[in-house]
Amino acid sequence: MNFRHCFWQYRRVILSVLFFTGLSVACISIVPYMTKVVLDSYARLSLKQAAVYSAVYIIAVILFLLTEYAKKISFNKLQQVYGLDVRMRLFQTIVRLPHYVFNQQKTGRYINALTNDLENIYVNYILCYVQLAVSIVSLLIYSAYMVYLNRILSLVLLLACSLALLIPQLLGDKLSVERREFSQAEAYFLDALNDLLAANEIFDSNSQPKFEKIFAAYNFSFEKTQRSLVDCLALSNIFSASSLYLINIVTFALGLFLVASGQLVLSSLIAMLAFVDLVAIPTRDVIYQIINIRSAGHLINRLAEFFPTETYALPEKSDFKNLEVRDLDYQIGNFHLSAGNLSIERGKKYLLIGDNASGKSTLLRLLAGELLRPKNMFFLDGRDIARTDISNLVYYSAASKVFKATVRDNVAISAADGSVSSLAEQAVGDFVDMQVDFRGRNLSQGQQAKIALARALNSPKEILLLDEIFANVDSVRELELTKLLLQTERTLVLISHNRTNEYQKMFDHVYCLPQQ
Repeated sequence: MNFRHCFWQYRRVILSVLFFTGLSVACISIVPYMTKVVLDSYARLSLKQAAVYSAVYIIAVILFLLTEYAKKISFNKLQQVYGLDVRMRLFQTIVRLPHYVFNQQKTGRYINALTNDLENIYVNYILCYVQLAVSIVSLLIYSAYMVYLNRILSLVLLLACSLALLIPQLLGDKLSVERREFSQAEAYFLDALNDLLAANEIFDSNSQPKFEKIFAAYNFSFEKTQRSLVDCLALSNIFSASSLYLINIVTFALGLFLVASGQLVLSSLIAMLAFVDLVAIPTRDVIYQIINIRSAGHLINRLAEFFPTETYALPEKSDFKNLEVRDLDYQIGNFHLSAGNLSIERGKKYLLIGDNASGKSTLLRLLAGELLRPKNMFFLDGRDIARTDISNLVYYSAASKVFKATVRDNVAISAADGSVSSLAEQAVGDFVDMQVDFRGRNLSQGQQAKIALARALNSPKEILLLDEIFANVDSVRELELTKLLLQTERTLVLISHNRTNEYQKMFDHVYCLPQQ
């Protein structure tokens, strides 16, 4: 994510930006120089000379506009390749995270990273570095023209520009804090919105005022943080703009003194004053860019916060013979789970039952690696797996988390080769070609349960951990779908509230968790 890496990754586009910058600056610099030439020769100016000077002036402006357009196109290309590449690499990193690492962050945090954080890094870091290089190239070319006009005034002018560069030291740290707080507030606001909108089932005339009050508090907090940031940005812009006036004042005052003392002709002063505006803009931009770069470091650090610094070896699937829980004693927040011992043997079918809040789902999430397993309590073939990613061995499902595609695509995603097994197709055969909307809004609860079942049956993983995937279907359909599920040869652990004898007899073992 650092600029050195980005430069080598996108060097062709960045170099094209700098190339067109050099051309455009060289072209626009001809304009004040032509002003000096005309003023020096105005008393003996012929029609032919006037035509030539005018043509040069017009061509210089046209070339400037064309090269500026080419530069902007190159900037647009840089933004495109950056967005395509970095967003894809970040998404690949996120989907490869161990589940317990992924679950340490809320969904809004990842959405914010893929959208706002990456955009802010581009605008306030990558783009600022490129624009900083653009400003430096511009200053170098303008300086060469100015030194040609008058060395003394040029050196003083450049000294004034250097003094203006002290401004980033005054504002960089403050702006960095404001950007960090805004980024955190933005991620929190996204989580708050997801939380409120997820409660849409209880939206009505009675709850409306309460929800509006809760949203108003979130909204005010977010806008307050945003206002603080934009106020700080406004202050940095004012400080940056002050450099324009500092440079103008120094050039004008010293230039008049040099003209009065005979060391500078008036035409050169006029040309130099024109260059002041040209030089002051990249100087102001340098100040603004340095402030942004100094304040953007925390954004890069934020993206690294949820990435693991260590990797875990994946065991071969063929190693699995037995998955054990020994003397489980687990606590998260105020919840405590003490489940004793549990042994899961290859190919057997297990039913896990218990009262509400007994810890059934927590136990399954620990087995699946959705939560960080405590040491010396979980063993795979006798080996402690507390810090091992066994996601290639275990399939876990708490519900049908669908995405926008056909039902077939939603089921096929669980197989490495993208195929759908005959057993899985039996579960969704009556609507397998149906198009699923975002978050499955057009699916019934029965259809969602069937997709969850089909996806599990289609998975090649050895251990299927299913957390109440039939919770929202009637008992008749649950029995029918469970019979289909039990046809798999793989190891199965299913959580269910169905405690009938008929249902329990279908399984090899039934574990009942005591109330915690």
